[in-house]
Amino acid sequence: MRLRTKRFLCYTVRLSQRTDLTVTNLNDQVLQLGLEQGTLRLTVYQLPSGETVEIDTPNGVLTVMQPGTYHVDIEQGPARSQRLD
Repeated sequence: MRLRTKRFLCYTVRLSQRTDLTVTNLNDQVLQLGLEQGTLRLTVYQLPSGETVEIDTPNGVLTVMQPGTYHVDIEQGPARSQRLD
């Protein structure tokens, strides 16, 4: 018997310790995350037309426009974000 694997996931979310993250909206078109504090690493493998990925922070909103790996860090003070690839 042969097994085939196929990637069904479009996203991977990794969190650091003491991260406060809420999934505020999740359906076939939207992934919306609320990051109050801590560190989030989001990898978007594909982003088909019409789909939205958003990270809401205390200081603003990060909208992902294309596949890649994104690092968002919320500490005391302003939020920092960086696209890693």
